[in-house]
Amino acid sequence: MSGEGKKTPNVRYALIMAFYWSNYAILLNYANVYLLEKGFRATSIGAMIAVSAGLAAVLQPLIGAYADREKSLSVKSILLVMTLLFLLFNAIIPASAGNSALLLMIAFSASITLMQAMAPLANALGTLSTYGGEKVNFGVARGVGSFVYAVISLLLGRFTQQYGNAPVPFLAFTAYTLFFVTIFVFPFRKAKTEQRQTKRSGFFGRYPRFPVILLANVCLYTGHMLLNTFMFQVVSAKGGNNTSLGISFAIAAMVELPVMAAFALLLKKISSGGWLIICGLGFVVKSTASLLAPNVGWFYVSQFLQMSAYALLAVAAVYYVDSIMAPEDAVKGQAFFTMTNTVGTMCASALGGVLLDMMGVRTLLVFVLGFSVAGALLMVFGVKTLQFSAQP
Repeated sequence: MSGEGKKTPNVRYALIMAFYWSNYAILLNYANVYLLEKGFRATSIGAMIAVSAGLAAVLQPLIGAYADREKSLSVKSILLVMTLLFLLFNAIIPASAGNSALLLMIAFSASITLMQAMAPLANALGTLSTYGGEKVNFGVARGVGSFVYAVISLLLGRFTQQYGNAPVPFLAFTAYTLFFVTIFVFPFRKAKTEQRQTKRSGFFGRYPRFPVILLANVCLYTGHMLLNTFMFQVVSAKGGNNTSLGISFAIAAMVELPVMAAFALLLKKISSGGWLIICGLGFVVKSTASLLAPNVGWFYVSQFLQMSAYALLAVAAVYYVDSIMAPEDAVKGQAFFTMTNTVGTMCASALGGVLLDMMGVRTLLVFVLGFSVAGALLMVFGVKTLQFSAQP
């Protein structure tokens, strides 16, 4: 196969990741700011995001189990249907703003739920894809997603500072219209998998340490999302504004790119399980730096530590699940791991608003550190092989 042919699916999958993660920068990161401007309190916003995450957490393993069935729709087809539903609910947001607070919250919640529920399918689209015998490079594509996330975060921070938050839903609609188009043209065929007799032992019976790793990720992601969801309040407490918010998100996303792009090379030195343990320590260091940062300038510095925390987790988790699971469990495994991200988002959203309203930003950051420590310790106990050997 020619080099040009091999590049085609990688470029197309990178575009899918770019448009998918751009909406995290647009819709989820600015949900807090957008809804505050519409008169909602932090507690109400947190509760809405928590409910959305809870619904997504229920949907993710159900959709994953369905996608793993031999006679189900393909991952690509399921993503296309879910994207159309997202666009429908997203279109309701600007129409209901100023008219019905309840409808606005329902539309926002449905949009966030669908966006999060699509995550394991978007990952699986890459890990299950082959094109002329060549697998898609997930790490590079995910790195592109982080780069676009960084650019959008930076530009949107300055844009909303100058023009307000009203255009946020329109930008989200545009991003996922392009997401739909890139999925539609992506070369993907549903592969036939051999259903093994080991199915009788049950999913978690086949992977007994996996629940510990899932719990570790819930803790790590809860701390991560406590900071990200309420970043506006954090940077404001340290002397920043909307522009500072965009810069903070942009720094974190920019430093993710080299780690994610080079992850296939990193796997030659240390296994994906080893990198999961390292990223746990990275979360502890980053959350400590965020807590101790005396002003927004030092908070920017703490955001550079994203490269040793979430940047590693986002790719190592996908490769780890892919390496330990049978093909017929692949989508389900990705769905369970992404479900823990969603559970973490739910816990952070429910807890964060209450912490901010009752105890303030410093207490919030103490909880971020506490969850990071718990997650790091659990990850050490959960990873199947603790020696730092290269990925087989």
